[in-house]
Amino acid sequence: MSSLNRFGDPRSALRPLAATLLLALAAPVGAETESITGPIGSDTAHTFAHAAVPGAVAMSFHFAGGFAPMYPDTETHTVVVVFEWGPTPAGPWTASPDHVKSVPGGTTAFFDTGVFSTPGEAPFVQLHFYAGGLMFVSGAFDHVSVVPEPATAALWLAGLAGLAGALRRRAARAD
Repeated sequence: MSSLNRFGDPRSALRPLAATLLLALAAPVGAETESITGPIGSDTAHTFAHAAVPGAVAMSFHFAGGFAPMYPDTETHTVVVVFEWGPTPAGPWTASPDHVKSVPGGTTAFFDTGVFSTPGEAPFVQLHFYAGGLMFVSGAFDHVSVVPEPATAALWLAGLAGLAGALRRRAARAD
C-alpha cells in the first residue's frame, strides 16, 4: 500500500490550509469612508456603492459616531446598527449581527461598533439604523476591501509548495 493511498493526496489536504492562511494574512486596502449626519428614525438605511478591489478575499465594516435623541425627555432609547452587503442597491442583503447602544434622553452617546469582517466582497453596502425614536446621528462609516499581502502570501505559498514536494518525495520513497 503506497503512502498516497494511506494518507490521501497531500495537495488536497493543503488547499484548505492555504486558503485559511491567505485570509489570515490579508491586509485592508481600498478603504472607503462615508460621512453620516442627520436624523434617523425607526428604520433608516444608507446605501453606498463599494468599489471592488481585484484579489479581495473579504470586507471589513466599522462605524463610529454620536447619537442624540431629538426631543428632551428622560427616557432611554436604543439604537441598533447593522452592516449589510449585497449585489444590487435593492439587495438582497446579507446582514451582520446587531450592534446595540442605549442612549439616555437629553444626552449624546458615542458609539464605536468595532470592526466586523465578512468573507467575500459585494458591490453595494448599507449602514442600517433602527432607533427607538427620532435621533440625530453624526459619524463615519468605513467599508474596506481586504486583499492578501503579496509578499507574505508568496512566502507562505512557497513554504506550502516545499511541504507538498517533501510529502511527494516521501510518498515516492515509501513505494
